[in-house]
Amino acid sequence: MTSIETPKDHIVLVPVDFSDLSKHALFHAAKMASLFNDQITLLHIIETGGMFSFLDKSNKALMEVGILQKFSELESDIKNQYPNIQINHLIKEGRPHKVIVEVADELNCDSIVMGSNGEAGLEKIIGSTASRVITAS
Repeated sequence: MTSIETPKDHIVLVPVDFSDLSKHALFHAAKMASLFNDQITLLHIIETGGMFSFLDKSNKALMEVGILQKFSELESDIKNQYPNIQINHLIKEGRPHKVIVEVADELNCDSIVMGSNGEAGLEKIIGSTASRVITAS
């Protein structure tokens, strides 16, 4: 197989909210990463301004423990099918579409693989996270 050279660092960024849609995107990313010898970085974003902004430090720490446990479960599922993929994970706070683009730039990612619910209702006016990421990247 011919190697594909890119100016990036062979990292596939996969934003996850642990929904079925994001898990589905993760398995697509894993298949892609296995074909191109890329690593995967899972990114979970705690949206600022939401209900989590009212949590104190101890409750945020508890939430992060839960997120890390979910990361571990996802990593285990991926490793069962693709044992040679390197998987990293990050937890960030902020506006999802902005954080995704910032992290992709910081890590010099080759690609971003994420699910989208498609346009419906209010999203037609203000846009979904996926469409905002596409516009900004």
